[in-house]
Amino acid sequence: MPNSREQSLIDLQTQFGTILNCVTHAWTSSYSVSADEYVLVSHNRSDPKSSMLKMKKGRESYAIQAHQRIKILDGHDFKVTTLKYFYIIWQPAKNERVIDWHYHRRKNDSFESHLHVRDDMHLTNHYLVDKHLPTGRVALEDVIRFAIEEIGIQPRDDNWKALLNQTEAAFKHKRTW
Repeated sequence: MPNSREQSLIDLQTQFGTILNCVTHAWTSSYSVSADEYVLVSHNRSDPKSSMLKMKKGRESYAIQAHQRIKILDGHDFKVTTLKYFYIIWQPAKNERVIDWHYHRRKNDSFESHLHVRDDMHLTNHYLVDKHLPTGRVALEDVIRFAIEEIGIQPRDDNWKALLNQTEAAFKHKRTW
């Protein structure tokens, strides 16, 4: 268990980076938004000002963005609770979002955990496009598994399953829900 707020934040930031580096070249950072709340952000190693992390599917390029707002709970062995997350998979060549996973408080308090099926190019008039489709809370590991197993994104490491299983086990042990 972390023995300080700082160590808890460092551990989570490292875990966040390990997950994303299964499919992209990322580095992660955090910044404080209050005494006990932080935002974890991912950066593209080749363009540190961009949060678009490049992924490959054969010759096609995809990208992922990942942000989390967290709170570190003192007195609970410095456990971390997620206040918000946004995970977005893009097709940058088309400047099109494919799918977004969100967790945040909505004005009407419904569907805090939800996803959006996107159609930024307006190729279809499907009634589910841009709706808030309810989900349970989604771990970043599940988003990366989805990218690899369902979209066909190329993992950067043959050991990606073990890495995701390891980070997910740590997440499940520490989660507050």
